[in-house]
Amino acid sequence: MPMRRGGLYELYGGVWVQATAAGVLICNQLPSTVRGIKQRQWDLRVGFPLRDLGIDPGQDLLVLVQQVIVFVVSSTFQFYR
Repeated sequence: MPMRRGGLYELYGGVWVQATAAGVLICNQLPSTVRGIKQRQWDLRVGFPLRDLGIDPGQDLLVLVQQVIVFVVSSTFQFYR
């Protein structure tokens, strides 16, 4: 799996998520022959610039932090879960 531009990524519970600069999450379920898990990939378009993300597939949880630029010299953040 190639690294995407965007700088955000997360690996947890066998799922590798990368965010692109365009606000798209590319999710990959990592395969396991021992556990009988096949590799899968899916995309999620979030529609806003991301500052950070967190996942927990066991809880079906995705947390996104949106970066909102208020002034050129400062930023505020909005949390989603």
